Amino acid sequence: MRNYDTNDLSQIYLSHHKPISNLFLTLGITTFREALKYVHELPYGRNNNRTDYLSVISEKCGTCSTKHALIYELSFECEVAMTLHIAVFMMSKVNTPKISAVLNEYNLLQIPEMHCYLRYKNRIIDITFPENSASLELTEEEKIEPEHLGNYKVEKHKQFIENWLPKHTVQHGANFQNSRIMYKAIGKIVESEILLYIAKVA
Repeated sequence: MRNYDTNDLSQIYLSHHKPISNLFLTLGITTFREALKYVHELPYGRNNNRTDYLSVISEKCGTCSTKHALIYELSFECEVAMTLHIAVFMMSKVNTPKISAVLNEYNLLQIPEMHCYLRYKNRIIDITFPENSASLELTEEEKIEPEHLGNYKVEKHKQFIENWLPKHTVQHGANFQNSRIMYKAIGKIVESEILLYIAKVA
């Protein structure tokens, strides 16, 4: 987890009178910092409804979208000045080893992924990516609200890929037939969360 000066959040206590806070309290979690740690430690997994961030608690798993949306909404209840963001980063064999087979098959060095995270005191808090996430180069950053995490995020991702893919398949020597296959593969990846899809096929 990117953990920039969040120790002060341990002094922010959750309230039984606020719905999301109360869900955490039933789990024995009493501070905002504890809630952040709890969600961070839950396994990565696609929720039945990609826009239902509360399902992170009931299903005990979540994606970058649902996990960060849950903490973002909790921050409103606790009057913590956090913002929710999406941005593109390039997944490579180095930062995401599980995609090596896909990259090798289509003669690509990297694939763009749309990631979701939080900002607190203008610094990134990422509770889903591995510890080396600080090395990621993020582009196309956009401040959003949780309702944008459904079709809006998916369409933004597809749009970026459509603009990026033709240039890079030519650059790295993949032929047009492979490009069409890659479009199809990426379509499936976007619809089912890219990391989960790659984990299955790698």
